[in-house]
Amino acid sequence: MAIRVVCGANSQELDFAGRTVSDTREYLRQSLNIPREARVLVTGRAVGDDYVIQDGEQVEFVRESG
Repeated sequence: MAIRVVCGANSQELDFAGRTVSDTREYLRQSLNIPREARVLVTGRAVGDDYVIQDGEQVEFVRESG
């Protein structure tokens, strides 16, 4: 099923439900320009790389700045 993945101004809707955050990060690292140090928010809450993404969730890779 579909999830939305966001990194900065880049986003994609993908059929990645059931994958871990780590798998998603590796698969999309180049196409979404995801920094290695980016934190991960799933539907607004911080999760670890082993979190399994569920259908309909939004995964956001966030780099701290400032």
